[in-house]
Amino acid sequence: WESDVNRKICPSFRYPSHAPSLVTGEAVFKQNCSSCHTPAASYKEAFRKVTPEKQFEFVCGGKGDGVHSFAGKGNGKLSVDEMWDSLIYFRANVLGYYKEGSQELSDMNATFGGNCAVCHGEDGKLGASGAKDLTESTLSDNEVLQRINEGKNGMPPMKSALETKENVSAVAEYIKGMRK
Repeated sequence: WESDVNRKICPSFRYPSHAPSLVTGEAVFKQNCSSCHTPAASYKEAFRKVTPEKQFEFVCGGKGDGVHSFAGKGNGKLSVDEMWDSLIYFRANVLGYYKEGSQELSDMNATFGGNCAVCHGEDGKLGASGAKDLTESTLSDNEVLQRINEGKNGMPPMKSALETKENVSAVAEYIKGMRK
């Protein structure tokens, strides 16, 4: 997969080996990040405009100034997967894509949200990391299921993250409901 990550700042960049987890991300974030990154912070709007990859780059190496140097380098540092998990939690909760503790977050985490909305947005239009606008989708039911199960281009397969055929079907139905 291609990305716009600056390899000089973040030479070890890679996508996660599994679908990011909000549960794991919450634990990692609260242990390592929450003392500085609060929901009321002034960076919120600016960070919502940045792709997950560029946020990962910043977590990995800061702006070359070592702001987050604890995160991605050396012994006892966060693994790439831990960085992704905490980043997804950050995007979902701290940046306000979902309200922490809400029924919507719970429902979306079980189906669409925690795995899909980070790139597609809760309304399907976010387009982060090259994600398609789901409101414009013309895929057939079978193509939607195949895309969820197998992924395509920058989208990873979500079959194992969604765990059951019922959850995959629920996500497919949810996506179809977003269409114009």
